[in-house]
Amino acid sequence: MQKVSIASQIAAVDQFLQRNCTIYTGAKGDLHREHMRAAAQTLRWIQQNEAAFREFSASRKAGAR
Repeated sequence: MQKVSIASQIAAVDQFLQRNCTIYTGAKGDLHREHMRAAAQTLRWIQQNEAAFREFSASRKAGAR
């Protein structure tokens, strides 16, 4: 699978939400949109903490040697 940047993932989810795309209707649709909003928040949090994730990952790799 090809790598997809965090910024690109955020843009895709935001575009989905802004266009108010409907996959499901009613309560199921409401829940799906809520899941998409939560995914966008999680991706933004990951993006804000990306340097810390990379630093942690590098330290784990260095410790495994």
